[in-house]
Amino acid sequence: MLHRFTLATASVLFVLMMMGGLVHNTDSSLVCPDWPGCHGQIIPIKNVDSGTFLEHYAHRSLGATLGVLSIILMIGLARRARRDRDPALVGFGVVVFGLITTVGMLGRYTVLSRLSWWASSAKLSLASLTLSLLVYLYFRLRPVSSSARIALPRRVQIASALMAALVYAQMVLGAVMRHRGAGLACLDVPLCRGSIWPSDVVFDVRLHIMHRFVGVLVFLSSIALAWIATKDLRAGTSARRLAFAAPLLAVLQVTLGVLSITTFLSLAPRTLHLTVAALLLCDVWSLHLLSRGALRKPTRDEETESLSAEGAVA
Repeated sequence: MLHRFTLATASVLFVLMMMGGLVHNTDSSLVCPDWPGCHGQIIPIKNVDSGTFLEHYAHRSLGATLGVLSIILMIGLARRARRDRDPALVGFGVVVFGLITTVGMLGRYTVLSRLSWWASSAKLSLASLTLSLLVYLYFRLRPVSSSARIALPRRVQIASALMAALVYAQMVLGAVMRHRGAGLACLDVPLCRGSIWPSDVVFDVRLHIMHRFVGVLVFLSSIALAWIATKDLRAGTSARRLAFAAPLLAVLQVTLGVLSITTFLSLAPRTLHLTVAALLLCDVWSLHLLSRGALRKPTRDEETESLSAEGAVA
Protein backbone atom coordinates (compact mmCIF):
# COMPACT_ATOMS: atom_id res chain seq x y z
CA MET A 1 0.00 0.00 0.00
CA LEU A 2 2.81 2.43 0.89
CA HIS A 3 4.45 1.98 -2.50
CA ARG A 4 1.21 3.07 -4.18
CA PHE A 5 1.03 6.14 -1.94
CA THR A 6 4.64 6.94 -2.86
CA LEU A 7 3.76 6.68 -6.54
CA ALA A 8 0.74 8.96 -5.99
CA THR A 9 2.99 11.52 -4.27
CA ALA A 10 5.42 11.36 -7.19
CA SER A 11 2.51 11.89 -9.61
CA VAL A 12 1.37 14.99 -7.70
CA LEU A 13 4.92 16.36 -7.84
CA PHE A 14 5.09 15.64 -11.57
CA VAL A 15 1.85 17.57 -12.17
CA LEU A 16 3.09 20.38 -9.93
CA MET A 17 6.26 20.70 -12.01
CA MET A 18 4.19 20.94 -15.19
CA MET A 19 1.90 23.47 -13.52
CA GLY A 20 4.92 25.53 -12.52
CA GLY A 21 6.11 25.57 -16.12
CA LEU A 22 2.66 26.64 -17.26
CA VAL A 23 2.57 29.45 -14.68
CA HIS A 24 5.96 30.70 -15.86
CA ASN A 25 5.14 30.38 -19.55
CA THR A 26 1.88 32.33 -19.20
CA ASP A 27 3.63 35.13 -17.22
CA SER A 28 1.42 34.36 -14.22
CA SER A 29 4.23 34.02 -11.68
CA LEU A 30 3.67 37.44 -10.11
CA VAL A 31 -0.10 37.81 -10.40
CA CYS A 32 -0.03 37.17 -6.63
CA PRO A 33 2.84 39.39 -5.41
CA ASP A 34 2.60 38.13 -1.81
CA TRP A 35 2.99 34.65 -0.32
CA PRO A 36 1.25 32.45 0.78
CA GLY A 37 -1.78 34.67 0.21
CA CYS A 38 -2.78 36.62 -2.88
CA HIS A 39 -3.27 40.38 -2.55
CA GLY A 40 -3.68 39.98 1.19
CA GLN A 41 -6.23 37.16 0.92
CA ILE A 42 -5.58 33.54 1.74
CA ILE A 43 -8.50 32.60 -0.49
CA PRO A 44 -8.91 35.37 -3.09
CA ILE A 45 -12.52 35.81 -4.19
CA LYS A 46 -12.74 39.17 -5.92
CA ASN A 47 -11.24 39.85 -9.35
CA VAL A 48 -10.01 36.30 -9.87
CA ASP A 49 -8.68 36.14 -13.43
CA SER A 50 -7.11 33.19 -15.24
CA GLY A 51 -3.61 34.05 -13.99
CA THR A 52 -4.75 34.18 -10.36
CA PHE A 53 -6.58 30.89 -10.72
CA LEU A 54 -3.56 29.24 -12.33
CA GLU A 55 -1.00 30.52 -9.84
CA HIS A 56 -2.95 30.47 -6.58
CA TYR A 57 -5.75 27.93 -6.87
CA ALA A 58 -3.88 25.47 -9.08
CA HIS A 59 -0.13 25.83 -8.49
CA ARG A 60 0.05 26.92 -4.85
CA SER A 61 -2.83 24.72 -3.71
CA LEU A 62 -1.22 21.70 -5.35
CA GLY A 63 2.07 22.61 -3.65
CA ALA A 64 0.32 22.70 -0.27
CA THR A 65 -1.26 19.31 -1.03
CA LEU A 66 2.19 17.92 -1.82
CA GLY A 67 3.48 19.20 1.50
CA VAL A 68 0.74 17.32 3.36
CA LEU A 69 1.45 14.18 1.34
CA SER A 70 5.15 14.40 2.22
CA ILE A 71 4.29 14.48 5.95
CA ILE A 72 2.03 11.44 5.60
CA LEU A 73 4.72 9.65 3.60
CA MET A 74 7.36 10.46 6.23
CA ILE A 75 5.14 8.93 8.94
CA GLY A 76 4.37 5.91 6.76
CA LEU A 77 8.07 5.31 6.07
CA ALA A 78 8.88 5.53 9.78
CA ARG A 79 6.25 2.87 10.54
CA ARG A 80 7.49 0.71 7.67
CA ALA A 81 11.06 1.08 8.95
CA ARG A 82 10.06 -0.37 12.32
CA ARG A 83 8.14 -3.22 10.71
CA ASP A 84 10.89 -4.18 8.26
CA ARG A 85 13.79 -3.23 10.53
CA ASP A 86 15.06 -0.89 7.81
CA PRO A 87 16.13 2.37 9.52
CA ALA A 88 17.22 3.90 6.22
CA LEU A 89 13.55 4.44 5.35
CA VAL A 90 13.27 6.97 8.20
CA GLY A 91 16.08 8.97 6.63
CA PHE A 92 14.47 8.83 3.21
CA GLY A 93 11.21 10.14 4.66
CA VAL A 94 12.97 13.07 6.32
CA VAL A 95 14.92 13.87 3.14
CA VAL A 96 11.78 13.86 0.99
CA PHE A 97 10.00 16.14 3.45
CA GLY A 98 13.04 18.43 3.63
CA LEU A 99 13.38 18.65 -0.15
CA ILE A 100 9.69 19.41 -0.69
CA THR A 101 9.78 22.04 2.07
CA THR A 102 12.86 23.61 0.46
CA VAL A 103 11.13 23.68 -2.92
CA GLY A 104 8.21 25.48 -1.30
CA MET A 105 10.52 28.03 0.36
CA LEU A 106 12.28 28.62 -2.95
CA GLY A 107 8.85 29.25 -4.49
CA ARG A 108 8.20 31.85 -1.79
CA TYR A 109 11.57 33.52 -2.40
CA THR A 110 10.97 33.49 -6.16
CA VAL A 111 7.80 35.53 -5.68
CA LEU A 112 9.16 37.93 -3.06
CA SER A 113 12.38 38.50 -5.05
CA ARG A 114 10.37 39.18 -8.22
CA LEU A 115 11.50 36.07 -10.09
CA SER A 116 15.11 35.54 -9.07
CA TRP A 117 16.55 33.36 -11.84
CA TRP A 118 18.74 31.30 -9.51
CA ALA A 119 15.88 30.57 -7.10
CA SER A 120 13.56 29.55 -9.94
CA SER A 121 16.25 27.32 -11.43
CA ALA A 122 17.11 25.76 -8.06
CA LYS A 123 13.41 25.11 -7.47
CA LEU A 124 13.06 23.01 -10.62
CA SER A 125 16.40 21.28 -10.03
CA LEU A 126 15.40 20.20 -6.51
CA ALA A 127 11.91 19.20 -7.67
CA SER A 128 13.44 16.94 -10.33
CA LEU A 129 15.78 15.44 -7.73
CA THR A 130 12.84 14.83 -5.39
CA LEU A 131 10.88 13.18 -8.20
CA SER A 132 13.80 10.82 -8.80
CA LEU A 133 13.97 9.99 -5.09
CA LEU A 134 10.24 9.21 -4.96
CA VAL A 135 10.59 6.91 -7.97
CA TYR A 136 13.46 5.17 -6.15
CA LEU A 137 11.32 4.75 -3.04
CA TYR A 138 8.51 3.28 -5.12
CA PHE A 139 10.83 0.58 -6.47
CA ARG A 140 12.31 0.00 -3.03
CA LEU A 141 8.92 -0.42 -1.36
CA ARG A 142 6.99 -2.40 -3.95
CA PRO A 143 6.55 -6.14 -3.45
CA VAL A 144 8.41 -8.09 -6.13
CA SER A 145 8.81 -11.70 -7.11
CA SER A 146 12.09 -13.55 -6.71
CA SER A 147 12.74 -13.39 -10.46
CA ALA A 148 12.48 -9.59 -10.42
CA ARG A 149 15.30 -9.45 -7.88
CA ILE A 150 17.86 -10.63 -10.42
CA ALA A 151 20.10 -7.80 -11.65
CA LEU A 152 20.28 -7.11 -15.38
CA PRO A 153 23.58 -7.02 -17.31
CA ARG A 154 26.12 -4.53 -16.01
CA ARG A 155 26.21 -2.39 -19.12
CA VAL A 156 22.44 -1.85 -18.91
CA GLN A 157 22.93 -0.51 -15.40
CA ILE A 158 25.77 1.77 -16.46
CA ALA A 159 24.11 3.06 -19.64
CA SER A 160 20.81 3.83 -17.90
CA ALA A 161 22.58 5.58 -14.98
CA LEU A 162 24.67 7.74 -17.32
CA MET A 163 21.65 8.69 -19.39
CA ALA A 164 19.62 9.56 -16.29
CA ALA A 165 22.44 11.86 -15.17
CA LEU A 166 22.55 13.47 -18.61
CA VAL A 167 18.80 14.06 -18.66
CA TYR A 168 18.96 15.63 -15.21
CA ALA A 169 21.83 17.89 -16.28
CA GLN A 170 19.82 18.87 -19.35
CA MET A 171 16.83 19.79 -17.19
CA VAL A 172 19.02 21.94 -14.93
CA LEU A 173 20.58 23.69 -17.93
CA GLY A 174 17.13 24.21 -19.42
CA ALA A 175 15.86 25.70 -16.17
CA VAL A 176 18.75 28.17 -15.92
CA MET A 177 18.41 29.09 -19.61
CA ARG A 178 14.66 29.61 -19.33
CA HIS A 179 14.75 31.69 -16.16
CA ARG A 180 17.59 33.85 -17.45
CA GLY A 181 15.48 34.57 -20.53
CA ALA A 182 17.95 32.89 -22.90
CA GLY A 183 15.44 30.69 -24.71
CA LEU A 184 15.78 32.77 -27.88
CA ALA A 185 19.50 33.56 -27.55
CA CYS A 186 19.98 31.56 -30.77
CA LEU A 187 17.25 31.92 -33.38
CA ASP A 188 18.70 29.66 -36.08
CA VAL A 189 18.61 25.85 -35.94
CA PRO A 190 20.78 23.76 -35.82
CA LEU A 191 23.49 26.44 -35.84
CA CYS A 192 23.68 29.41 -33.51
CA ARG A 193 24.29 32.78 -35.14
CA GLY A 194 25.70 31.06 -38.16
CA SER A 195 28.20 28.72 -36.48
CA ILE A 196 28.38 25.72 -34.19
CA TRP A 197 30.12 27.64 -31.41
CA PRO A 198 30.11 31.41 -32.06
CA SER A 199 32.88 33.49 -30.52
CA ASP A 200 32.64 36.78 -28.65
CA VAL A 201 29.13 36.15 -27.34
CA VAL A 202 27.59 36.72 -23.91
CA PHE A 203 27.11 34.01 -21.29
CA ASP A 204 23.42 33.44 -22.11
CA VAL A 205 24.28 32.53 -25.70
CA ARG A 206 26.87 30.00 -24.54
CA LEU A 207 24.33 28.63 -22.07
CA HIS A 208 21.83 28.14 -24.89
CA ILE A 209 24.45 26.36 -27.02
CA MET A 210 25.44 24.10 -24.12
CA HIS A 211 21.79 23.15 -23.64
CA ARG A 212 21.66 22.10 -27.29
CA PHE A 213 24.89 20.09 -27.07
CA VAL A 214 23.69 18.16 -24.02
CA GLY A 215 20.39 17.57 -25.83
CA VAL A 216 22.33 15.90 -28.65
CA LEU A 217 24.18 13.75 -26.10
CA VAL A 218 20.87 12.73 -24.55
CA PHE A 219 19.53 11.69 -27.97
CA LEU A 220 22.68 9.67 -28.82
CA SER A 221 22.57 8.04 -25.39
CA SER A 222 18.98 6.99 -25.94
CA ILE A 223 19.95 5.30 -29.21
CA ALA A 224 22.80 3.48 -27.47
CA LEU A 225 20.48 2.40 -24.66
CA ALA A 226 17.95 0.97 -27.11
CA TRP A 227 20.75 -0.89 -28.94
CA ILE A 228 22.00 -2.38 -25.66
CA ALA A 229 18.44 -3.43 -24.83
CA THR A 230 18.20 -5.23 -28.16
CA LYS A 231 21.33 -7.23 -27.30
CA ASP A 232 20.88 -7.86 -23.58
CA LEU A 233 17.20 -7.80 -22.67
CA ARG A 234 14.44 -10.27 -23.43
CA ALA A 235 11.58 -9.11 -25.62
CA GLY A 236 8.39 -8.20 -23.82
CA THR A 237 10.04 -7.30 -20.50
CA SER A 238 9.35 -4.03 -18.70
CA ALA A 239 13.02 -3.08 -18.88
CA ARG A 240 13.12 -3.53 -22.64
CA ARG A 241 9.98 -1.43 -23.11
CA LEU A 242 11.47 1.36 -20.99
CA ALA A 243 14.69 1.23 -23.02
CA PHE A 244 12.86 1.52 -26.33
CA ALA A 245 10.68 4.35 -25.00
CA ALA A 246 13.81 6.45 -24.35
CA PRO A 247 14.70 7.31 -28.00
CA LEU A 248 11.04 8.02 -28.79
CA LEU A 249 10.84 10.47 -25.91
CA ALA A 250 14.22 11.95 -26.88
CA VAL A 251 13.09 12.57 -30.46
CA LEU A 252 9.91 14.21 -29.17
CA GLN A 253 11.97 16.31 -26.77
CA VAL A 254 14.29 17.56 -29.53
CA THR A 255 11.30 18.32 -31.78
CA LEU A 256 9.61 20.35 -29.06
CA GLY A 257 12.88 22.20 -28.41
CA VAL A 258 13.13 23.18 -32.08
CA LEU A 259 9.47 24.20 -32.15
CA SER A 260 9.99 26.33 -29.06
CA ILE A 261 12.56 28.36 -30.97
CA THR A 262 10.85 28.49 -34.37
CA THR A 263 7.52 29.55 -32.80
CA PHE A 264 9.28 32.15 -30.62
CA LEU A 265 8.48 30.35 -27.34
CA SER A 266 4.89 29.49 -28.06
CA LEU A 267 3.05 28.21 -24.99
CA ALA A 268 2.33 24.62 -26.07
CA PRO A 269 5.78 23.45 -27.26
CA ARG A 270 7.80 24.98 -24.43
CA THR A 271 5.41 23.68 -21.76
CA LEU A 272 5.41 20.20 -23.31
CA HIS A 273 9.22 20.45 -23.61
CA LEU A 274 9.49 20.36 -19.81
CA THR A 275 6.82 17.68 -19.52
CA VAL A 276 8.61 15.28 -21.86
CA ALA A 277 11.94 15.96 -20.14
CA ALA A 278 10.45 14.87 -16.80
CA LEU A 279 8.92 11.79 -18.45
CA LEU A 280 12.28 10.89 -19.99
CA LEU A 281 14.00 11.25 -16.62
CA CYS A 282 11.43 8.95 -14.99
CA ASP A 283 11.75 6.46 -17.85
CA VAL A 284 15.53 6.00 -17.81
CA TRP A 285 15.75 6.23 -14.01
CA SER A 286 13.09 3.51 -13.69
CA LEU A 287 15.07 1.38 -16.13
CA HIS A 288 18.20 1.82 -14.01
CA LEU A 289 16.35 0.83 -10.84
CA LEU A 290 14.88 -2.22 -12.56
CA SER A 291 18.33 -3.18 -13.85
CA ARG A 292 19.74 -3.23 -10.31
CA GLY A 293 17.35 -5.97 -9.23
CA ALA A 294 16.93 -6.13 -5.47
CA LEU A 295 16.98 -2.68 -3.83
CA ARG A 296 16.40 -4.15 -0.38
CA LYS A 297 16.16 -7.49 1.39
CA PRO A 298 12.80 -9.24 1.00
CA THR A 299 10.46 -9.10 3.99
CA ARG A 300 9.42 -12.29 5.78
CA ASP A 301 6.00 -12.17 4.09
CA GLU A 302 7.59 -11.83 0.65
CA GLU A 303 9.94 -14.75 1.33
CA THR A 304 6.95 -16.86 2.39
CA GLU A 305 5.00 -15.92 -0.75
CA SER A 306 8.01 -16.69 -2.94
CA LEU A 307 8.50 -20.11 -1.36
CA SER A 308 4.78 -20.85 -1.71
CA ALA A 309 4.88 -19.92 -5.38
CA GLU A 310 7.92 -22.10 -5.99
CA GLY A 311 6.23 -25.00 -4.18
CA ALA A 312 3.10 -24.58 -6.31
CA VAL A 313 5.18 -24.66 -9.50
CA ALA A 314 7.01 -27.80 -8.31
